[in-house]
Amino acid sequence: MLLAALFYLSAGVVKPRFLKGVSSNILVALWIAFATLAVNGIASALLWRISAFRAFIRGRYPSEKMQDPSWERRMTWIFCLVLLFVVASSLVLAAEGYHP
Repeated sequence: MLLAALFYLSAGVVKPRFLKGVSSNILVALWIAFATLAVNGIASALLWRISAFRAFIRGRYPSEKMQDPSWERRMTWIFCLVLLFVVASSLVLAAEGYHP
């Protein structure tokens, strides 16, 4: 489905300004994701030093749950939905003329 959409976009059906807007919006989303990841990594490292937080996480997510196929499938779905949301919002914002 994504390849079909890219084919139509590259065939000239859509204006180049729209494509530039989509690429700008996705670039902004990638930078925001990178910054969020860095902040969350630092916060997690600081919180991990607190023994109560470590006990909570270890009690909530035991090692056998982390290797459960259903848990991995659920995390994959969540990741895919977040990625789809980023791409869809970039398309919608570019269609409405918003791009930095």
